[in-house]
Amino acid sequence: MALPMGHDFSTILPSELLQQCFSGFNFRELLPILGVCSRWRALALNHPTYWANIRLTRDYPGAVCLFLLRVSRTRARPFRVAVSLWPPSAAFVADVLPVIARNLARITLLSLAVNISHGPEVLASISAPAPLLQALTLHFYNPSSECAILLRDDMFAGTAPLLRQLVIWDVSLPRDPIPVLSSIHTLEVGDGALAVGTCLQDLFVHFPYVRRVDFCARHTTFDVAYWDAKKWETLEHVTPTAAMFDDPILPLSLVKHMVFYIPISPQLRIMLEPLNGALQLDLESSPGPEILFHIRERASPWRARTFVDDLRAWIDVNARPAGAPHELPFTRIVNLSIPECFWQLACGIFPTMPSVKELSLLLDEPDPLSPSSLIPAPRCLP
Repeated sequence: MALPMGHDFSTILPSELLQQCFSGFNFRELLPILGVCSRWRALALNHPTYWANIRLTRDYPGAVCLFLLRVSRTRARPFRVAVSLWPPSAAFVADVLPVIARNLARITLLSLAVNISHGPEVLASISAPAPLLQALTLHFYNPSSECAILLRDDMFAGTAPLLRQLVIWDVSLPRDPIPVLSSIHTLEVGDGALAVGTCLQDLFVHFPYVRRVDFCARHTTFDVAYWDAKKWETLEHVTPTAAMFDDPILPLSLVKHMVFYIPISPQLRIMLEPLNGALQLDLESSPGPEILFHIRERASPWRARTFVDDLRAWIDVNARPAGAPHELPFTRIVNLSIPECFWQLACGIFPTMPSVKELSLLLDEPDPLSPSSLIPAPRCLP
């Protein structure tokens, strides 16, 4: 039976269907739903999109009130918090931090990117147990190059059994390891972090189970503690800085997976040197002019290198008078994967790959191909 014109569908749609529809919205997109009707408002306020991921990027009174309201809507359920306030903020200290401290036992992800002047208050607020915390970011904005914030050994009262991810900027550690950080698996080291003068504290001592490290500090030197090859063999993933390639003693070649953004030829040579035998090359497009190169050993797929390069450097002949901008091991590639948006370009800018035995042409959309001309002729493939 057809419904009459102007019928209010909001009264007949089941709550389960509405909740599923709301899952496709982000927080900003969910806000207009609050004004549809009282029923939709109640459903939206109780939807995880509203309360499960709470962010604060401004300390305006309205923004702080909304932050506090969303925390109250969690209603004893686990949630995530991210605060990014670079200037000093009285509202952050007076209103936001106390709420975080009171609800620390239910927070699964805590990210605090704030002015370094708030360091003591931040450390005081994270002194209670955090049994559900899995990821922690402490990023202190340090415009005047003040001393880094020294973490205390009583963080989370020694109780954060699920904590595995840590991001630290302008944070240093005491001489003795902090027990609650001993199980960290993924670590990002930013400017001013773990710094003792110009050297880096031995992260292998403080994080014995670390397997993934992103080095983001621009000016850091590595002392004898980092020369031990056995320590680097335990790492599964490293994002090095450019300066690390200039240190011949660092055993970067032992790292299983290395990632770098737009390397120059000497850096790329160091990255690819450990890869032996037949290789697999997977190309991945990006929203910008860059393209991602994923190169891995076929015999040991866990040994891989990923780098980002500017596509224009490959296309512009004047920018590469000697051929390809990088000397990649094209003759050893036996598996090649190319995204749809890169098919035609790949035929013109890459040299011959005589060893390729398996080629994957990846469609960007699930729609079936109609014009056969979209697929390059096999003889034209690199």
